[in-house]
Amino acid sequence: MSRAPWPPDELLVKAAKALEPYLGREATAREAREFLLQMRRYFHLLREGEEQYKSAQHPHEIS
Repeated sequence: MSRAPWPPDELLVKAAKALEPYLGREATAREAREFLLQMRRYFHLLREGEEQYKSAQHPHEIS
């Protein structure tokens, strides 16, 4: 079974409209897709950093 393309079209439309105040125009589908992919990478890095921080705060005891 193939995976659905990410991001879905509905999300692209919302992102294109949300970027309008920053670009002075509605974003193209390519710009919206790139923005969403960058945000996904950014949040993934944030999650990784949070997990590393938590593991440093509460290291597993070695017995």
